[in-house]
Amino acid sequence: MQWSEDVAAARWIVERLHPFAQDVGSLVPEAFAAYARIRHPDAGTLDRPQLDALLEVLPRHAPEPGSCWFAIWDGYAWLHGPPAMTALTRDGSADPPAWLTPPPARIQMPSRSFALYRGGLDAARALWDLSWEQSPNLWWPDDHSWCVATEIDLTSTYLGGPAALVRELLDDRRINAQPARPGDPIGAGA
Repeated sequence: MQWSEDVAAARWIVERLHPFAQDVGSLVPEAFAAYARIRHPDAGTLDRPQLDALLEVLPRHAPEPGSCWFAIWDGYAWLHGPPAMTALTRDGSADPPAWLTPPPARIQMPSRSFALYRGGLDAARALWDLSWEQSPNLWWPDDHSWCVATEIDLTSTYLGGPAALVRELLDDRRINAQPARPGDPIGAGA
């Protein structure tokens, strides 16, 4: 995992999103053949079994899944270190590792800004493994073949990608996915 200041890597997403908090297309760009909604128990993050299952499925649907981009909402206290951060890391220290502090460049989206990091697909587990139990809020491979979005206030993650990917997710009982469309509402009543 490496933090990146190349926030232009997310431009293709920012330019294609619907207005903020309106529908699925406000989280995942309207650019894919199919979409899915993945329900999870906690707001703002996939649970670990779902994240692991998703990481098994995604590589089969991207020509080069080895290099991915991961955006994390910059409002999480642990990104800012002491005194904002109060959670302990797994090694018992209150200070986050030096690599956890992101550079100042941010992806600017309506009502949210995100720090960006880059790594192999398995880097999606990096923040979970530190003890923050957090999946990335927005992630995609270099070739833009799919995109996964978890809004901080929702108990669903949305994914856009090839129809074959969405079909595989819908058939995978570990993931708890349902079909979705860019115009579908989001939020508690969705």
